Amino acid sequence: MLWLDTVLTVPTMGFRLDPWHGSQDQLFKCVKDVVAKWSKEGVKVELESSAPGHLVVKAANGYAVIFDVDNIVVQFGYSGTIRDQPGGLAVLEFASEVRPYSDLLDNIMDAAADILVASQQSRPGKLHRFGMVANARVDASNPPPGIETFLHHLASPWDEGANRFDVSITARLPGDDEEGRVMCHHKLESKGEEGSDDLRVLLDWQLYFAEPRAIPRGKGKCIGMMKPWRERAVAYFTAFGEGDLNYADSDGG
Repeated sequence: MLWLDTVLTVPTMGFRLDPWHGSQDQLFKCVKDVVAKWSKEGVKVELESSAPGHLVVKAANGYAVIFDVDNIVVQFGYSGTIRDQPGGLAVLEFASEVRPYSDLLDNIMDAAADILVASQQSRPGKLHRFGMVANARVDASNPPPGIETFLHHLASPWDEGANRFDVSITARLPGDDEEGRVMCHHKLESKGEEGSDDLRVLLDWQLYFAEPRAIPRGKGKCIGMMKPWRERAVAYFTAFGEGDLNYADSDGG
């Protein structure tokens, strides 16, 4: 099982395209099929626009689509309320069922394919970059082995280790080919507060295309285009979480 499926994790997919300036009506045409699907399922949808070329579509089921001049982002986030308990700690209740990262990613990719295909009619442009994010909350007292190794490696210069950190690292990954170069942004944060075992882990895998990619006209072909990118991103996320990266020996051996 993917380690991201065992912790609270939300996905994002992002697409960098040719810059484009058009009306909000044209942008809405890119997402109308997805909005119609959500509405048919009884999901409330809200639209926000702060500037020309910018549109945010938020659904009550946690999904959101963000259009900008040169970006399309499809993401998921949990929302909830805090319920007080007499004589006990307050409890956070999510508005939707907590689901595995892989399941949420399936829905993100399905919606992204609908939007990208529709965009070719009203917001045309080639792809310059693909990105996929895993944003996870991990129990710092029992992290996946790869994250434990990573943190131990970072803290190795100090005899007492480190109990509070905010780390951001962007690295070029192996596997460059004719398709392009691969990067990953890593962000790990733990406030080290007493009584808190909350560790935030964000992994942002990005493929920069050597040549701009045309977007296929059909949804099936669009999903087929994204599938190997998703598999490469998941493979790296898995390697990071399981400790399969090439760490130097922290003892200097």
